[in-house]
Parts: sequence; structure tokens; C-alpha cells
Amino acid sequence: MEDFRTYGVERIQVSELEINNSLPKNYYFDFIESFLSLPKILQHSLLKEIYEIVSVLFADYTFELFCSKEFFDSKATHSILILIRQTGSNKIIGFNKEHLHERYAFENDYRESNKYICASGIVGCIPEFQGKRILTDLNYLSTYLFVNNFPQNNLVILDFYTNPISYYSLHKISKNIIPSPGKSYSKKILDFIIQTANFKGYKSLPFRHPLMVKEDHLIKNMNKQYLKDNYNKLPKEMKFFIDTTGLEPHAALTCMPIIQILKDNSLGLEEIYYDKPKDLDVKVFRWVINNPKI
Repeated sequence: MEDFRTYGVERIQVSELEINNSLPKNYYFDFIESFLSLPKILQHSLLKEIYEIVSVLFADYTFELFCSKEFFDSKATHSILILIRQTGSNKIIGFNKEHLHERYAFENDYRESNKYICASGIVGCIPEFQGKRILTDLNYLSTYLFVNNFPQNNLVILDFYTNPISYYSLHKISKNIIPSPGKSYSKKILDFIIQTANFKGYKSLPFRHPLMVKEDHLIKNMNKQYLKDNYNKLPKEMKFFIDTTGLEPHAALTCMPIIQILKDNSLGLEEIYYDKPKDLDVKVFRWVINNPKI
């Protein structure tokens, strides 16, 4: 790994996240709070490395479209990048890119109870490391950092799913997800979600479900015929996704996992407060930028 100090970047370990009571892991995390504050040459170098992972995982996603959509969102109030690096080689093996937006559920109401900090972005990990707890640790870490920066706010995630396996995996790491099988929601909640999706540039496709949108890229190697042939053997979350989307090309289901919701919020959501996972034990380095970007 190159010496980032030549770019005026210092990497400082976040000591409170490493409990040191577990076996050493073969990966660690870099946390970059403001990607666009990095020197341009370093931005481009990181983007090229990250896109190598993206090109393996996603179809119909050119380098130019990926960069403009995932890294240069002028509407975002914050832009966060987490890199997963292999211990020893320091190679980037995964990433999480998130934009944060302040959204008010109802116009002309600027009370904190009507404000929702919405995180959305893209996550990827090379196939060799998938299913080895990395993505669970990544979810724990990103959620912890999210809450740590906004401890007294309504916090939600807004993401777009084109694959029933990804939607099923989401339910394994998050308990409070809208929409979920067998549950109904008020019009004001559904309106808030789809309006936020439209705000982010997603076009509504409400022919099957009010939270359907069009996604530019698709996850590679999804065997639709296998899913249809084995439908009766699938878990309820995957059945729900298939029934809802029909597995239409580029049709995505907008989902809102809830991280933290304050009492008396304007959407009438159940009050939820974040609890730090007891097994959050990761090595994290925060990037501090000491010199102006070049």
C-alpha cells in the first residue's frame, strides 16, 4: 500500500472499536469521512481499485456512470467511504460508499421530529471473501459510525434491491425493514420512501408495487430460472421479493431499514434506539486530511 502521507493523509486507528478479545482477522477497515476532500489523484486511484470489484459484481455499470452516481452526489450533506483491506497485502477487497441526505417528511415542517437522515449507497466485496463475516462486520461498523455522528436524529437507510438473495441477506442483518413480508404500511410512510427515491434520481415503476423503481445496474449471475423452478423451497423473504418485482429487468425494490427512530416522529414509526453490538470487534483506521486537496 502506498504511503498516503505524501498526499497529506494520516491514518489514525479508532481504538474503541477493537476489543482485542477475539482471534486476529484477515481484514481491516479504512474510514474516509469526506472522499471529495482527498487530493484528486488519490480519488482517481481509489476509484480505479474499487471499480475493479464493481465490474466483477455488477452488469451495465460503466466506470463513468459508477463514479458520477456513487461518488459525486451534489445533493448529499455528507459522503462516507469505508474500504475493506486484506491484512498483510493491504489490498482493497471490499467497500461501502454512502451518501447522507437530510429529508423532511412533510413540507414546511422543520422540527427535528420531521427530519430523517437517510443513508444510501453501494456495497461490494470480492467473491472470495463473501460469506466470511466481513459484510456483517461492515454493517456493524457503518451503522455504529452513522449513529455516532447523529446520536439524536431519526436515522434510516434507503437502498435499492434487484436480487432476492440480497433482499434476503438484508433481513439477516437488520430487524426493522420496510417493506417486509406480511406487513402493511401507512400511505405517508410509503410516500416518504418513494419521494426520497425520486429525490435521488430514481424513476418510479409502480406497476407492481408503490416502492418499485428503475435501477441502472444489475447484480451479475442471477439465475432467474433456478429461482422460479425452486420457488416453493425459498424462504418467505425471497418469495416476497419475487412476487413483488416479478424479477423484471432493472426493476428494483426500494427498501428502508430503520436504524434509529425517536419518539413522536412525524411518520408515526415505532420508537427504536440503536444498541451497539457486543461483538463489534474490528480494526478501523480513520483518515485525517492535513493538507489541502490538489
